[in-house]
Amino acid sequence: MFPSITKYRLLVFFSILFLRALSQQEHTFSQNKEFVKYLIDNKEYSDALYTIDKSVNQSLNPQQVDTLIYFKGLIFHKLKQFDSSFFYLSKIPYNSGWYYEASYYNVLNKTLLGDYDFALKLTEQIRYDTLLAHHPLKIFEEASLALLQRDYKHFDELLTKMDTVYFPIQIEQNELIKRRKELENRRKKYPAVAGTLSTLVPGLGKVYAGSVGQGIAAFIMVGMLGGITAETYYRSGPKNPEFIIMGSFFTVFYIGNIYGSVFSVKISNDKYNGEVNKILLFNMRIPVSRIFNY
Repeated sequence: MFPSITKYRLLVFFSILFLRALSQQEHTFSQNKEFVKYLIDNKEYSDALYTIDKSVNQSLNPQQVDTLIYFKGLIFHKLKQFDSSFFYLSKIPYNSGWYYEASYYNVLNKTLLGDYDFALKLTEQIRYDTLLAHHPLKIFEEASLALLQRDYKHFDELLTKMDTVYFPIQIEQNELIKRRKELENRRKKYPAVAGTLSTLVPGLGKVYAGSVGQGIAAFIMVGMLGGITAETYYRSGPKNPEFIIMGSFFTVFYIGNIYGSVFSVKISNDKYNGEVNKILLFNMRIPVSRIFNY
């Protein structure tokens, strides 16, 4: 009888010790987690990474491991080391409490790396077995990527699915729809048209591209050289060295005016698209940070 009681007491004793140790480990990890969050909030990323690496050496459960991996991926994202961030965040499984945060930051990682196709694929793969409150974020991110790719058909399909009452994305979503309308209403400019216009009237292609000052300057320069060349021709004839020199200058500037107009349109289009994309990329990041508090 007494040996059985002793065994029972030992079992209870060691169970208490185990629970106390487990509680202490949870307390220590919780402190480290809050400290890492504090360091991230204060942009002390090197210290945060050091604390994470030090914590990894402890005995941790799967959820705690996921927490450290997520924070590590988040830090690399904030450091704009998007490949490294993607590497760590891709380790977060679906059953983790950090799944959605990791998934959306990985969409941003690939988007900021310019791999829009892969980013769209990642967005489409985000799983919602139950419709959580932030489910509208998925449609918003997909629509943003569609507009980055200028896939207006896909964007318009997603537009019908957008949530109009989910507050955390409303500002950026309205901005997204506004940009879609601007892109639709903007008259596209073609390099070939600019080249043709400057062939007919020097500088007119640059005016078409939006560079009015450069167009006027090109018209004056080519016009002056053309006038001087014509005067030299009528005064001295086609074999005169002065005519040959001035004719060469005129030809170079005339052809340069055509090529310059072609490239002016390309530069104008690239500049406009770059500015729009910069806004789209910025607006993609804000709701993710707002919803997940990082």
